[in-house]
Amino acid sequence: MKKIIVFVFLMSTLQSIKGQEVPNRIKEIREKYGKIMSEKKYFSKQVKDITWDVLEYDEDDQKFKEKTITYYYDGSQVKMVVIYTTIYDDYNFYEQEIECYLDDDSVLFVYLVEKQGFRSLSDISFSETEFDTTEKRIYLDKEERCVRFLVKEMKCSIETIEQFQKKTPNVEQECSDTTDVIAEILFLIKKWW
Repeated sequence: MKKIIVFVFLMSTLQSIKGQEVPNRIKEIREKYGKIMSEKKYFSKQVKDITWDVLEYDEDDQKFKEKTITYYYDGSQVKMVVIYTTIYDDYNFYEQEIECYLDDDSVLFVYLVEKQGFRSLSDISFSETEFDTTEKRIYLDKEERCVRFLVKEMKCSIETIEQFQKKTPNVEQECSDTTDVIAEILFLIKKWW
């Protein structure tokens, strides 16, 4: 009986400690994110076009495709990586931008925005098109595992996106839903590093 009580006490203590670790980690990430953003204008930048390394090429395909990866360096350390993808044709539009913030060569935060839409015949420039827009925020621990995952989904035009971003709440999701996304991001970042 004593062993069971000790085990239950230890488990509750560990859960309490872990419960305190997540807010502390998120606070730490926000501070490092703020520092990176304030210093970003001083970083050197390297852009790599990886379109045909990761997207399929088809001669008959009438879609415009582009995928780039941009590294932002503070001296010799990568502090930020942006992976940008756009695919569109006459009627369909897809855009994804993934911002990854790093500290000591480890990703600490991922901000992902994905937009997709279908243009009507009268909307030549996609300006009136309503896009399905998803924002994802992934907070990572020092081993690059998710500790918090927030998602915001909106349907809005290019002109109204800022308004919708402010009033649409983030919804907490299970970290297990980020496993594939994190693996793909880490693979892309480190492959062209």
